[in-house]
Amino acid sequence: MQRKPKNLTFEPTNFFILMKHIFTFLLLFPLVVSAQWTNNPGTPLRVCTTNSNQYGPWIFPDGSSGQYIFWLDDRAEATNPSDVKLFAQHLDQNGNRLFHDTGKMIVDHPTLKTADFSINRDGQGKFWISWGMTTSIRLDSIVIRKFDDVSLNPIWPTSKTIARIATDFNVTGLTSMQIIPTADSVSLLYMVTWMGGSTYKFINRVSANGNVRFGNGKTFTGYNQNYGSSTALINPDGTLFLIQRNANAAGSRVNAWKFDKKMNRNWGPKSLVPAPGLGGNSFNIVSDGANGFVMAYVRANGDIIATRVDSAGNFVWTPAQRPICDHSSQQNSPEITKVDNNLYCVWTDNRPPANNSDIYMQKLDLMGNQLWNPKGRVVFRLNSYIPVPRIFPAADGNLIVASHHSTIGFVAQKVRPDSSFVWPGYGLLIASGNTLTPSYGSFGLSAGANGNTFVAWQGFSAKIYVAGVAENGTLLTSIEDRIEKGNGLKIYPNPAKDMVQIEGLDPKVANQIAIFDAAGRKVFHQVIQAGQTSAQINPPLPKGYFWLRVGNKTLPIIRE
Repeated sequence: MQRKPKNLTFEPTNFFILMKHIFTFLLLFPLVVSAQWTNNPGTPLRVCTTNSNQYGPWIFPDGSSGQYIFWLDDRAEATNPSDVKLFAQHLDQNGNRLFHDTGKMIVDHPTLKTADFSINRDGQGKFWISWGMTTSIRLDSIVIRKFDDVSLNPIWPTSKTIARIATDFNVTGLTSMQIIPTADSVSLLYMVTWMGGSTYKFINRVSANGNVRFGNGKTFTGYNQNYGSSTALINPDGTLFLIQRNANAAGSRVNAWKFDKKMNRNWGPKSLVPAPGLGGNSFNIVSDGANGFVMAYVRANGDIIATRVDSAGNFVWTPAQRPICDHSSQQNSPEITKVDNNLYCVWTDNRPPANNSDIYMQKLDLMGNQLWNPKGRVVFRLNSYIPVPRIFPAADGNLIVASHHSTIGFVAQKVRPDSSFVWPGYGLLIASGNTLTPSYGSFGLSAGANGNTFVAWQGFSAKIYVAGVAENGTLLTSIEDRIEKGNGLKIYPNPAKDMVQIEGLDPKVANQIAIFDAAGRKVFHQVIQAGQTSAQINPPLPKGYFWLRVGNKTLPIIRE
């Protein structure tokens, strides 16, 4: 008895079998095509698919052309207001999410929320993550844990307590966490705030196997700075510089101390900023490559200044304070970096024609001499409210400068050592619109393979985005954005606006091409006669995600 051939279109049994295959595909490959680089600044890549609020991204290269991104996430806030967790995502070179689409939870606690956190990598590439645990009203404890550099699984069975503060009801906050790796350990610096505004800086050191050196941390006794911000720098010999502002007000001072490996004070406090004191929002330091440091800061009158201190605590330059820019205007938010034997600094500047702020840049030698125009080099004509610039050394010896504009979006430019621009005009638009632009400097940059640079940021929409920038100043697109492959079958372009090219058809048979929507309904069908290995189709589809099926091969397809 000859059996009637089954008809995929009309037989209900086969329809449910097809739906089962589609459902299985979705479980195994959850919306992979939605997680790829895009060259559209209006639709940057989301680091995860949840609608929760996400904060404070960190980004690191994975050593294989991909990137790790970490962030805080309140996705459980609707049911537990105190529940904030630390999540991570791993993206490959094409922007595919290698963890679950919603990210991988790194830190959780049943009753406490994750507060401020810090991440760094040691010489073996392992991740060290420290975070604070808080109740709704006070800091409970500070802990640290070591994770592998593949799946971000914990290496230690439990986290190590750096400080237990739950019994001290006067402690109200935790800020300025900083993990600094050394050859055989890491140093963790953090600042706690007491009721009334007093702040104290603490340090602890943790060995590679998790031994905590100081019980409850070692305080720099007497360095009560009243909300003053701070930072630290570890030298190759294990000694440490602590630089701290003594108040959060115009006219405040900045002092420096140096400590040995056991955290005994070598010298300090040394005043770094003479009258009229500090102004602006920040100061920034970088190693000078000779066991000293260079600091960039804004003077209370609005001028941007640099100073250099050697390992013995002496000023190197004469005069000790050197102007980064000769133009007198309201300058702010300096960031400084060292490349070879030169210093590069970016800052915000309100000189005309800006009504708010533009972004400027200067190059100095290690003796503090200006090497570009004494008035600085304008990088972006943003005229933006409170932009926060970042500077990042590129693999080709140039510098990448990035900043946000409150309405235009997120922009970047590559600058040569001679101050000329690599990318045309005022550079690259990474993300457009005020909801996608970084929230007041909440972004980080990371190096990738082939001269690529990657950036992760928190948008004003409280979502984390990631983009890749090619060496030539264009946004990266994925290989899968151009060619989607499956069992020898290829479709491109993908996403597509109209025509789609299909290659890898079986020339021995007539190929049945069918497209199904997300609900499993067939929305397009076409027969390609035998003898052809490729075909073009132009399915009349609305924008969205679909599945293209040829024989027993199923591929995702996106209509733009």
